Amino acid sequence: MSDPKLTHPVTCYGLFTTTAESVVAAIDGSRSGRISTQSVLRLGGMTSNKQLDMSVTLRCNTANINTLGAAGGSYFLAGDLIARNDGTAPIFTYLHKDAQKVGRIGEEPRNQISVVGLGYVTTRTPVKESGGTRLDVIIEHHGLDTQLCSTVPFSVKYVIPSDKHAAKTHELFQIGQEVQVRGKLIDWDMSIHMAVVLVDVVSPTTGPRSASPSSATISTSQGEIAFDRWDTMWDQTLVETNEMMGDASQTRSVFAMVCVHNLPSNPTELFNRHLESLTSDRTRLDPSNPTSRMLTPLEKRSFGLFKIQEKLAGMESTLEAVGLRITHDERSKMSLFSPRNAHAPNPSI
Repeated sequence: MSDPKLTHPVTCYGLFTTTAESVVAAIDGSRSGRISTQSVLRLGGMTSNKQLDMSVTLRCNTANINTLGAAGGSYFLAGDLIARNDGTAPIFTYLHKDAQKVGRIGEEPRNQISVVGLGYVTTRTPVKESGGTRLDVIIEHHGLDTQLCSTVPFSVKYVIPSDKHAAKTHELFQIGQEVQVRGKLIDWDMSIHMAVVLVDVVSPTTGPRSASPSSATISTSQGEIAFDRWDTMWDQTLVETNEMMGDASQTRSVFAMVCVHNLPSNPTELFNRHLESLTSDRTRLDPSNPTSRMLTPLEKRSFGLFKIQEKLAGMESTLEAVGLRITHDERSKMSLFSPRNAHAPNPSI
């Protein structure tokens, strides 16, 4: 077993439509509490021709007024999934301030929830099919249950396809190996009460949990190389978020969540690659004045860092804690975007 004190989360993002009005459970009569809202995971199976709607509870600890409202609302949410293997409904925990309401989308498409999971391989089963041999693996996770204030163990089934590109990764899934995988939630195996994810990308981390000190040194070196490949996974995640939402604030939310829960090997480089999509909502020094001058490249970058700092603060983290390197000039320019300066920028700064 892995250390229960450590989280090995399943992070998800995508569109959710509420199926019932939010329910508020106030904490000791206070103005904040736990908001629970019912939704469904629309799953289509391996070939997208299955019709399975899996109930899920959307949960958030916030002010009592911050509900998702009545049934029928559609939101882009990013958060962590806990899918116990006991037949109970999965729980998806999100941050309210990052919930992005979208217009009515008609019939919600299936297999559209993206998943990034970190955990240990516990079983691997080759499965012969018409096009070759796919690999079914079960990975153990530990998610943080904010209601219980403790980690919860659960497992997820991951399907690695049989096509020639995916088949090359089959050997990475060895029992005991810690891996990071990215894919789509496509099904639910009712026989074992387990979510099923179709894998797009995989990266091993620092080796098997039972590695000896000598082999751990080698694994760490290999892990650093793997993390470079794994950053490509997060690169794709941010591209997909921006294409789906076209919203800089939501892209920043996903970026912050990636940095807190699944630390990339080089957060600064990841920030650099996505600077435009992370800052597309601010082009002028004073956004309320159409004649205000355009932001300089340094100010644009500092704006992005400032807004990500706000997101991280809501997750009880900081830019430094997640490894985002900031220069003295960037730190100085970030003060331009604080609330007290928002409506009175000084062009000489």
